[in-house]
Amino acid sequence: MDAKGTPSLNPLRAGQQAPIPQPKPEYEDVMLFQHRDWDDRPDADVDFNLNGARADNWKLWTVKLDFVQQGDMRTGTAFYINLDQKKGRILLTAGHNLISESGEMTQHMRISTTGEVITTSQMFVSDGYKNNPGKDRSSDYGMILLPGAPEGGYGFSLKLAEAADLKLPGVNVIGFHPHIDEPELNAGKVTKTMQKCIKYKVNCVAGNSGGPVWVGCGGKETVIGIHTHGGDPKKGGAGAQGTRIHLGVLQDICRWTAGANVAHIGANVGYLSRRLAVYSLKPPHHDYTDPEVNFYMRFTKGVPTAKVRLGAEDLETTFDVLPGLTSSWSKGGKAPLPARYVFLFNEPANWQENSESENSDAEGIADPPKAVQKQLFLRWRTDPDINRVELSEKLRDDSLVVLEKKLKGFEIRLDKKKLRMVVDEIDVMPPEGPEGLPELYESEQVGFIPDQYKHIDYLYCLFKFA
Repeated sequence: MDAKGTPSLNPLRAGQQAPIPQPKPEYEDVMLFQHRDWDDRPDADVDFNLNGARADNWKLWTVKLDFVQQGDMRTGTAFYINLDQKKGRILLTAGHNLISESGEMTQHMRISTTGEVITTSQMFVSDGYKNNPGKDRSSDYGMILLPGAPEGGYGFSLKLAEAADLKLPGVNVIGFHPHIDEPELNAGKVTKTMQKCIKYKVNCVAGNSGGPVWVGCGGKETVIGIHTHGGDPKKGGAGAQGTRIHLGVLQDICRWTAGANVAHIGANVGYLSRRLAVYSLKPPHHDYTDPEVNFYMRFTKGVPTAKVRLGAEDLETTFDVLPGLTSSWSKGGKAPLPARYVFLFNEPANWQENSESENSDAEGIADPPKAVQKQLFLRWRTDPDINRVELSEKLRDDSLVVLEKKLKGFEIRLDKKKLRMVVDEIDVMPPEGPEGLPELYESEQVGFIPDQYKHIDYLYCLFKFA
């Protein structure tokens, strides 16, 4: 690599050592002279449109639910979502369709149009709503997991889901009337967006609960929420509300699909609390007897740029790897675009700052401060002048990467570049281990090379989750 971290064009041949990139300045050194955002690229504007989408796709992805709750027959709505699962069909719906206000799970549920039976073992409700049914509106969401191959669904964007200043031209809400088996589409303007909820002026009726709240984005039907409560019909539906499909909802879906009781369906979404490791070791780092000895991505407290570490001792670096951008698609239509994933860093407890407590007991003694975990995403900075992986409190365009599967492992790709963790300057670890100094076996050589470069010439471009 040259001084700017640009990959060398000369491939690594047998018997040759890989070129060692020039060390980049530490983040703290750079901060003495400039702000880290001065060389930043702005994110692209959100393209709210449905150009090229097939009319009435939403009818294929929205279903009517018939069920019994507290002895009464009821109806609701649910919808399919594409979360890049290879197996299983994922339906999202309102939590109150799955559990009654008294805390009893819904019985005798089926999909009205197909008659497919849904058992309680296939239903999942958020902990917040399960613990406070009928009252916690912000947690009014759940999932139904069905077996079989995916047949399409709405797309999803975590950037829209997490946007604090979400400015929408309007939203579409779809739902079923209790006595009509054809879904109805109603549209209206957004009146308020909150972290976990969205309010809109849309006429809705009983039975619409659980339906998708969606927009056109980049020519695709993209869901942003789950309709949960109707508004005032005398005021054109003002006050209608839905739960945003925010990061917490996505993490719940990942946990639910990974549950032992639905393992036979195989609908795993994302990866929780995983380490990022190279797929396999090469000489001279290939004869370790301990399977934990591998090359891992690592972050250290106070330094937002990634390093590569030999060995897992005191690593303290795991990620929730979640589908951050998926496209809508239909069975028999065009294949969906490759999903893009986000890496959410699981901040270690000893990194977390304490919040100031506002509570006190009867004697006026304040409660001890509680640790606050920051929400930190990875940014894959592929620009030649930057060429690094770093932590960010904001979800940015360059936080979204493709995990391209290969015969062995996967590549991490963005902007026609792929990640490489070079390890040439890391010594071979002795049989007795790092001897309490694991920092001696790490390097800052984490960057990107053109995606057409072959792994056989440029080693350590294939990865796995450990």
